[in-house]
Formats: sequence, structure tokens, C-alpha cells
Amino acid sequence: MKNLLSTLFLVHLASFGLTQHTIEWQKRYGGNLVDQAPKVIQTKDGGYIALGTTTSNDGDVIGQHGFQTTDLWVIKMSSDGSLEWQKCLGGSDYDSSSDIEQTADDGYILIGTIESFDGDVFGNHGGGDAWVVKLNAEGSIVWKKAIGSSAIEMGASIHQTPDGGYLGAGSKNSSYWLFKLNAAGTLLWQKTYGGSGHEQFGEMQLTNDNGAVLLGSSWSNDGQVTGHHGGLNTPDYWVVKVDSIGTLKWQKSLGGSIFDQGLNIIQTSDGGYFLSGRSYSNDGDVSGYHGDLEDPDAWIVKLNSIGDIEWQKALGGSKWDEINQLIETTDTNLVLIGMTVSPDGDVNGTPLGGDFWLLKMNMDGVILWQMLLGSSDFDLANSVWETEDRGLVLGGHTDGADGDVTEVGYDQGDIWVVKLGPTVGTEELVNQIATTHRVFPNPSSRYIQFKTATEDEILDVQVLDCMGRTICRQTLRQDEILDISSFPNGMYVARATNANGEFFVEKFEKQH
Repeated sequence: MKNLLSTLFLVHLASFGLTQHTIEWQKRYGGNLVDQAPKVIQTKDGGYIALGTTTSNDGDVIGQHGFQTTDLWVIKMSSDGSLEWQKCLGGSDYDSSSDIEQTADDGYILIGTIESFDGDVFGNHGGGDAWVVKLNAEGSIVWKKAIGSSAIEMGASIHQTPDGGYLGAGSKNSSYWLFKLNAAGTLLWQKTYGGSGHEQFGEMQLTNDNGAVLLGSSWSNDGQVTGHHGGLNTPDYWVVKVDSIGTLKWQKSLGGSIFDQGLNIIQTSDGGYFLSGRSYSNDGDVSGYHGDLEDPDAWIVKLNSIGDIEWQKALGGSKWDEINQLIETTDTNLVLIGMTVSPDGDVNGTPLGGDFWLLKMNMDGVILWQMLLGSSDFDLANSVWETEDRGLVLGGHTDGADGDVTEVGYDQGDIWVVKLGPTVGTEELVNQIATTHRVFPNPSSRYIQFKTATEDEILDVQVLDCMGRTICRQTLRQDEILDISSFPNGMYVARATNANGEFFVEKFEKQH
């Protein structure tokens, strides 16, 4: 029983923020118009590359091709976030970005959607094409390919395949769309998936069997789509698993009767899948929705290798909550990034505007820790990447210039990149200054005291119960006692912080 309580203790401690997260650096990039970043990744040289969309042609942005239209914008940063080079790609019409990956030759492959017929763009088929661009390590164009027809196509995901080619995905005529290119960008094959309704594509990932898995939203209940939960006007998450040549192996509709929008999918180390997106439903496959049909929750679903639900969780509070990317970390947990406006529910903290919402959870869906980052204005996170030092780099958009956003920006919001150092788990924090500090007596029936490094050291002491609720908070010196005689019997934690910001965490037991 005591071991179980200790385990629960650590879970709740972590949930209540007793982990250490340090912003090593943060940078904002942009100009006087709107700049956004769907993807930031670490590069092989220890630096970072961000793929964004920009309307600006001033500030950090050089070479934008249109006037109040958008270009794809690539930003290469050093290991401390300093700008190494930047590149605007596109033409005089609206061109937007979606995904970037570093390739085996240290260059980059990126994908977006083009409407332009000039500038860097050649071969647009009309209506909007997917656009795939291969860059070398210095950002020069090696080749570029407009893929599409006179209808509307959109490019969303791109990955280099083991044979040196590329698998791309997006939307074509309101269907999921998958296409294969060789190493030089020649189109080898393409396939579409869906029904007679509308399918909205979200993300594609390669799988460990050399196939792929696709996630988005579907309004159909015919063709290749079965098991739809809502009506004609309400989408489900729709998952499609294909083999190496695009043959459909299985598909699943997931959701409830209202509105469920699939955005992100990964394959996990156990061969299953994690899905994330937004949901307004509270029936069908969805339970635990926090809102009032005005604002969505983030909806997380764990599938096994053949697409059956293992568990699901609605994450959020009474306001708008979304998860825009999730990753599996080297310790086989999950990190999720998105945005929250909620001051309640699963959200630990009060967003100042809309804040970056960063969470870590285990494979069973237990939240291990979470944190909010941002300003008093609107901040939206789209990207998270685990770095070589087991820290995280986050990418998104900010409109603010206060709070965690320390650099003054431009008029209409900028790309915001944040590097977090490695997180320190609760057990490590227990030992941070444990050689000079401790709680005694333990267990105790009446009071506890704190051994400190010096007699005059002052500690800010917070006591939490096993559910993570604060029971009391008091300032104490070494010779002063904390009365616990009124506490119910059980396990507690004391978190004591000194004037230098150093702290230790120790469990103690109240008993008769």
C-alpha cells in the first residue's frame, strides 16, 4: 500500500509542476505583417531550421515575392537560435508551407501549397498545387516540383523514404492524397482515398513496415470510409493505413456525433499509433469533454497496430484547447504541444491570452507534467522536437512582447522559437539540495521541522497532499515547527525553497 501511495505521489507531484523547465533561449523572427511557423526541427549540425509562411518583406524577411501575399519562409538558426540564413520561396500569389525534413545528404525537403505561376514557381497546373522543393545544406534550390491538376491540391506532409525518394501527402479534390517521388523529384505514382463526402487531410507518417499512416477528418460514410459516427455536417477522425505502394490495408473512423478534427499522428515504439486533434463530441468514441459545445478539447487516441482503440482522453478545460503536434521521446513517453485558453480542467495555470500548452504524459495517458508559455497576447504553438540533449525546441506564433516573450517584435505577430533545456524529474529534484536539507521527524504525529544548511536560512514551505492539493504554505527557519496535528493520517510532500531559488522535495507521513 505504501509503495502504491508513493507511486501516486510522484504522479501527482509531476502533474503539479514539480519538474524543472528552463528556457535556454527564445527568438522571434518576422516583419511587419503576419509570420507563422508550422515546423521547427533540430539539424545534424546542432542548429535548427524553421519552416514558416510570411507576408512580410522587411525586418528579418528578405526576398518575399508578393505584395501582401504569402511565401514559404525557411529560417536556418545556429545552436543558440541566431540567424544563419533565410530564404523566401514562392511567387506573387499565395503560397504556403506545411512540412520540412532534413535529408540524408544534409539538405532539406519541404512541402507546401502554391497558387503562384511566377517567381520560384514553375509548372503550376492551376487551382492550387502541392509544391515540393529540395534545398541543399546552404538553402539553395536543387530542384522543385509542382504536383497537381487543374483542380485544387494541397501539400501537407513529406518524408524521405529508405530508397532515397520521397513520400508526400495532402488533399486532392477533397480526398486524402498520397504520392511517391524519386530522388530527383519525378512523380512515380499517386493515389487518393475517401468517399463521396469531404475529406480534410491532416498528417502522414512513415511506418516501420515501409508503409504509411494518414490522419485527417472525414464527412463520408461510403466508398473507402466506414463507421462514421456523425451526420453529413459533422466529421470524424479518419485513419488510413497503407503499404509501401499505397494499397489501403485498413481504415478507421473515430469520434462522436458533433465535430472531431484529426490533425496529428505518430507510430509509437510498441507498433501502435497516437492521434491528436480537436473534438466537440462527448459520445461515441469520445468521453470526458470539458466544454459547452462552443470550444473544443484536445482529443488524444491510442490505437493498437491494427487500429483498435486502446484508450482515449479529452484534454482541456472550459475554453478553447488544441494539440497541434505530439512526439514520442527517448524515454518512451509522449510530449504534446498546442494552445490553450482554459484556466481550469486539465490546464494547470491561467493562460494570459492564448498560451503555448506543453504537456508530457506516459503511454497510459497520465499527465506527468505540463507548462504554459507565452505572453498576455495570443500565442499558438504548432511544433515540438526533442533535441540531442533531451531538451525540447518549440515553434509557433506570438502576438505579444511580455511574459515569456522577451524580444520586441513587429506589428502583426512573428514566428516564436523556444529552446527548453532537459527537464529534471521529481526524483532528481528531491536530491537537488538533499545533502544539506531534510524533513524531520518522519513519520510524525504532531509537527515537522526542516534541517537547513545554516541556522538563519529562511524556507518557503509548501505542503501538498497525495492528490497534489496545497494543504498549507508557511515561511520557516530551521528552529521553527510546522504543526501537522490536524492533518488526516497519510502521505504528504513538503516542497521547501530557499532565497536562492534552490529547493528540495521530500515525502513525509502523518500518523498517530
